[in-house]
Amino acid sequence: MNNLLLLSGMDGTGILFRPLLTKLEICAFDVHIAIYDFNTDDNQNLSHQANNIIKFIHTNFGNEPFIVVFESYSSLLVPYLLKHELNIHKSYIIGGFLTCPSVMAKWEKLFHPIWTAWIPNKLLGWLLFRHWANDELIGLFREVLVIIDKPDVLPLFKKRLSNIACAKIPHELPKSSIPCVYLSASHDKLVGINAGLAFKALFDDMAFNIVSGTHFLLQTNPDCLIDELNKNLSTKWV
Repeated sequence: MNNLLLLSGMDGTGILFRPLLTKLEICAFDVHIAIYDFNTDDNQNLSHQANNIIKFIHTNFGNEPFIVVFESYSSLLVPYLLKHELNIHKSYIIGGFLTCPSVMAKWEKLFHPIWTAWIPNKLLGWLLFRHWANDELIGLFREVLVIIDKPDVLPLFKKRLSNIACAKIPHELPKSSIPCVYLSASHDKLVGINAGLAFKALFDDMAFNIVSGTHFLLQTNPDCLIDELNKNLSTKWV
């Protein structure tokens, strides 16, 4: 059995991985999937979260090799995790960044998820998913909004927004020989197409692919990652 670690975007719940999980189930990969929940700890400091994730990895995989997927926000943790000798077989970064990707992220003190309740589904779908929008994706996003609007979760979400707004490339970057693939969405309006170039300072072996989808790439086009994983999950790693 292979191991797959999924690290989510700024919602922190992992719920938005559902379209990907459905595809993985259909493909019947022999894989143990672990999804880290960022909302289980009040401390959202990146270094602290990285230490939590390392414990999570050892609990779920022991010392066995694993593939890790960094979705959007969680890519800020890449430098922190690479400092440790983890048995990573391959890494995938989905619309990730090491510095604040847009002016929008600097509005973290003004944003409240409840505002989206006033946005009609058709408009919300177009803003998030463009022509890939459907009732299932819109419903999934609203399900996540209900969770992050809870009194015990909203402050954590706001802290992650603050982490994005303050994000800067660390002065000392680890260098890794772990193979890495950066997937950029063709219709990503939140993270620029060149944001992934910053990760070249971290990985000796790095590939860049542009695929159809919005910033919510694993929701609008989960097949793009399935195709990549198919290259690695078809055989047992040794």
